[in-house]
Amino acid sequence: MTRHPAILFSALALAFHLSLTAQTVRVITVDATIFPASAQFIHESLQRAADRGDECVIIRLNTPGGLLASTRNIVTDLLTSRIPVVVYVSPSGAQSASAGSFITLEGIEGAGKSTVARSLQAALQQRGCTVLLTREPGGTPLAEKLRETLLQRGEERISPVAETLLMFAARALHLENAIWPALAAGHWVLCDRFSDATYAYQGAGRGVELPLIDALAESVHGGRWPVRTLLLDLPVAAGLARARARGAADRFEMERQEFFERVRAAYLQRAARDPQRVRIIDARPEAARVAAAALAAVADLLPDPVPPA
Repeated sequence: MTRHPAILFSALALAFHLSLTAQTVRVITVDATIFPASAQFIHESLQRAADRGDECVIIRLNTPGGLLASTRNIVTDLLTSRIPVVVYVSPSGAQSASAGSFITLEGIEGAGKSTVARSLQAALQQRGCTVLLTREPGGTPLAEKLRETLLQRGEERISPVAETLLMFAARALHLENAIWPALAAGHWVLCDRFSDATYAYQGAGRGVELPLIDALAESVHGGRWPVRTLLLDLPVAAGLARARARGAADRFEMERQEFFERVRAAYLQRAARDPQRVRIIDARPEAARVAAAALAAVADLLPDPVPPA
């Protein structure tokens, strides 16, 4: 069987030129950031195109924020295709409202993630975007039940490992039933916490071994990480004072300050290792200033505002 290596082009004109040289051309559009859904879609599309006798397939990859690590997972299918494949990569930078992105917010208790998320949601909606505003643990009916189990203070002890497993169980439900479908539909997703929180809270905070968290993260979402993560950072004492002023504390808010110092340090270490994805936002000022800084940190991802009618 003859194999035709895929060719990666950065200009649609080249793909169009090739389309003129083949009698039967199939064009498909893929959101390359939605892994594993995009990988499965590409695999099935190439199989169907070959079975139909198509002579060429043009794949347009939507990659908000640029090519992500998850894109590498589809390379094997492209390189072993039975027919020629041309890949057109949408330019990175500002995206159209129809091309969504996955943005997460992280930080210790009292950092103001919910307030910033609502501000970002409003800014995106002003640009004509459909936005899923969600949270972890939770985000779906079943995942919210696991959230209750994780946060409530009960007589039965939840060990650090059990806590980690429950977090990823809720995350799997959340991704499969809410986040992946929203991204596949071209919507934007703003999520209060994701796997960075597990590394910080269960890893650094609880002392769970990192290889276990690595394995669970790989199993649940593979190489698919948010396009941008906003780390709202402030001193632990200030954050706890804000959080405890809201009312009754949950299981996490009851932890000692030393626990949150470890969590904060882990967050900052992750930001230092991946500064392109994780952007640190000073969460000490008033809410409006923090929201403005957060919006500036994702400005390169945002589509242009929709002009008034």
